Amino acid sequence: MARAALSGVLILVGATAAVSPAAAKGGPVGGSGNDYYLSSSGVPDLALTYGRHDDEVFVGDWDGDGTDTLAIRRGATFHVRNALDGGPADVAFTYGRAGDVVLVGDWDGDG
Repeated sequence: MARAALSGVLILVGATAAVSPAAAKGGPVGGSGNDYYLSSSGVPDLALTYGRHDDEVFVGDWDGDGTDTLAIRRGATFHVRNALDGGPADVAFTYGRAGDVVLVGDWDGDG
């Protein structure tokens, strides 16, 4: 069972005198399985099953509604669910190659 804590993401942006290179971390949430226990306080608030046991899982606000939800990658195909529950993907698309590093972010700054 994968145990992923979904408590939000904090991004700090500051002005500095020197310009430093951009840094980002890619990769799946981690764990194994397709059962998720989501928490905002350390105690599971929600349990759900999504995807298959060997899928990679990513967390983000895929539809811009202010709520992070799950997306899974199976090979080079992503399956995005815009609700915190099990069920079919709202959107599925193929992008890149199966071994590519995935970076999640708001690349155009529109929230």
